[in-house]
Amino acid sequence: MTQQRQGLAFKPVREDPLRDIVRAGVVLCWARMDPRQGLAPAIARRLYGDAADAVVRATSTPATTTDPAWAAPLVGTAYGPFLAGIKPRSAAAKLAELAMRIDLTGVGSVLLPGFVTRFTRPPWVAEGAPMPVVIAQMGSVAIGPSKKVAFGVTITNELTRFTAANAEQVVRAGLVEAASLALDATMLSADPATADAPAGIFHGVAPIPGAAGGGLGAVSADLGAMAGQIADAGGGARLAVVAAPAQAIALAMLAPASSVPVFASAALPSGTVGMLDVAALATSFAPLPRLEASTESVIHESDTPLEIASPGSPATVAAPGRSLWQTDSVNLRCIWPATWAVRDPGLVAWIEDATW
Repeated sequence: MTQQRQGLAFKPVREDPLRDIVRAGVVLCWARMDPRQGLAPAIARRLYGDAADAVVRATSTPATTTDPAWAAPLVGTAYGPFLAGIKPRSAAAKLAELAMRIDLTGVGSVLLPGFVTRFTRPPWVAEGAPMPVVIAQMGSVAIGPSKKVAFGVTITNELTRFTAANAEQVVRAGLVEAASLALDATMLSADPATADAPAGIFHGVAPIPGAAGGGLGAVSADLGAMAGQIADAGGGARLAVVAAPAQAIALAMLAPASSVPVFASAALPSGTVGMLDVAALATSFAPLPRLEASTESVIHESDTPLEIASPGSPATVAAPGRSLWQTDSVNLRCIWPATWAVRDPGLVAWIEDATW
């Protein structure tokens, strides 16, 4: 017998943008782990009392942004609660907060304007003198169709013995860590676009050699080289820096008075520092993820998952595997539509061998 999935819709809370999303995850897990506790709405009312209004309803259909009676009123949110909630752990989320935001609701993609060649600087002219005509070639970059960040967090049945507050900490940690790592590892890379994911912001941009010698001199040289490259391409008005943790700490100590924001990310290899004019980046993130819970599936516990079993000679079986039913566990699945595009690669620079 196939057990129906339960989906939850939730209303974001400004003080803690992840609160209701995390609570929805807790309720879904408890409803799956112990059916005696009732359906999700009853569990939400028992756990959260007056705050249970955040759990709008539970049905066999997950919340979507296209259902007008469900989460569609939140589609217009420029900076959704889930993205805001992972921002403390994600440099990519911090960049997205500063970048252009595109709503892909109802459309496959949007063409964004960009310059193929830049304007030359128009001169001042004397009275009666001929006025020059500046020339620039315009192009376009497509953002979309939306891709999806999808992952599962496996939790054992001991979660049902936790208090609601402790259970929330477990679910929050799983959601935030998985989503922030997935987002940073893809956006802050030089990987090309695939059928599954958009290209990293450094794709197609040749790295600048890092200055030798370390210390403040190398910091100044490297930041100056990146800023100069961006300025030569016509940018520089709204700069931001992303860096591996070691370089982010060094920047904070060696250049504490800098007005350029620096975002650290563990997804970047040591020695990697990037700079961009945030006007070059356009992003599109669904305000809310889709959450589902299962206690019967067989899953492949891997960052690079395979089909559970593939026919052949010999047949292959994904390992390590886990039967959620056999191990008394629940898997909370999170699916989050997202994509981005760099409008002008000239406004991005990076170094992968910083010496400081």
